[in-house]
Amino acid sequence: MTDAEWKELGRYIRWCANEIGLRDWTLELYRDPPRQRSNSGDEEVHANVCVTAGRQLAIIRVAANFRTLTPEVQRNAVIHELLHCHLDQTWRVIGEDLYGSELLTPGQYRLLKSSFVRAEENATDAIATAVAKHFPLVEWPDNLATLAPDLPAGGVGGTPAADAASRA
Repeated sequence: MTDAEWKELGRYIRWCANEIGLRDWTLELYRDPPRQRSNSGDEEVHANVCVTAGRQLAIIRVAANFRTLTPEVQRNAVIHELLHCHLDQTWRVIGEDLYGSELLTPGQYRLLKSSFVRAEENATDAIATAVAKHFPLVEWPDNLATLAPDLPAGGVGGTPAADAASRA
């Protein structure tokens, strides 16, 4: 992606985060590729997020081919990762609190952890699918002139740019 596209994606993520209740969070967009560990090893994903416990800080990574995904998949991926910020605390109950309690054997812990991760991903995906359709699509720089050539950069009403301007 170009620098202008990265910048627009960062603005879009910030706007979506504000709308989804993460206004006080610091979000950093990294250009290195997202990876997700699975039973079959590392696999590439559209995006991922790493939340820093207790700091309202999240690092978001998107795939190098993110721009080539459909606009709806892009939007869903952004909302999905932002929802993980809200749900991170539930993961910490399993990942830190229960593990630290030593109440489970290592095998029991691994089983509970993998089951929980799968259930949380499925729930996050379902919520993202339901919520994302209420958000605008990313306004990529090269699309702005095509969509509305007589309007200034930033888009048209009902978009992150227009909403931000109306609140200023």
